[in-house]
Amino acid sequence: MGAPFLWSWSRHRLFSHCQREYWFHYYGARNGWRPEADPRTAEIYRLKKLSGRSQWLGLLVHEAAATVLRGLLWRRPEDEAALRATLLADARQAIAIARGQAPAPDRGPPVRFLALELGEDPGDAGWEETLADLALRFDDLMVHPVMRRLRQVPGRMIEIDRLRKVRLDGLRLYVAPDVLVDDGEGGRVIVDWKTGRSHDPEVVARQMAVYAWWVAQYDGIPVDRIKGLQANVPGREHLTVSFDSTLVDAVRSLATESIAAMVAPLPDPRRDQAPESAFEPRPVGDPACDRCRFRGPCGRADPRSDPKSDS
Repeated sequence: MGAPFLWSWSRHRLFSHCQREYWFHYYGARNGWRPEADPRTAEIYRLKKLSGRSQWLGLLVHEAAATVLRGLLWRRPEDEAALRATLLADARQAIAIARGQAPAPDRGPPVRFLALELGEDPGDAGWEETLADLALRFDDLMVHPVMRRLRQVPGRMIEIDRLRKVRLDGLRLYVAPDVLVDDGEGGRVIVDWKTGRSHDPEVVARQMAVYAWWVAQYDGIPVDRIKGLQANVPGREHLTVSFDSTLVDAVRSLATESIAAMVAPLPDPRRDQAPESAFEPRPVGDPACDRCRFRGPCGRADPRSDPKSDS
């Protein structure tokens, strides 16, 4: 089955979580950056671009990991102390700009935080905790056993945080493994940095199986010669993920069914346009709505005036 869009694991999870939130993210925000966009579309686009603090920290850690590994691959190793200092200084400046305590940058859009949109500025102490968390994650990343091993074999790294658009079994997918490594024995290792506090091993295995499916098809390597490494930061733990044809087949079926469900509400899938009414919101009063960035456009209470947002 063909698809009018590129499928990804994150797209699947958002659709499964809330179809109306999915519509806002992928359809309602479309072209909202244009000057001629109508006010509602522009507002949806603005809300889409808000960053959760944990999401933002994870992005910064992923970028730091890619910077360090590319330096090793290109034989221009980074000064890690300088990289750490710059990372924290830039993060502190981004927070000050978002809080209106510093002027916006001349280049590039500033980071805007969901917490501030919800009227939940944690104050100076809270933001200092955020910066301390970032420093901890960076420090743990630099001494993580998986990072130490990658330092030993820089020439074996094949891909580093590269977003690819691929076609697998007639489906168009996004794949973006954090690191893809030749194991030196004819196989591959897929490294996935996990920067949250907890992860479901079964969900991680299915997510990484999408990458294994791609590697097996494009490199012609049997899936049982491909391994995954879930490397947790903060912390120094890692989990090895093994793949087999059963797991990959299950992920292939999941992607096919997921795409079919996403296409079903579209009047003309070839145009990839969707009416908002075709995507059901969560029931009124659902706790999952309490922190949704699209509560305003969705017709739910303004999160800044909802007492629940202060609890």
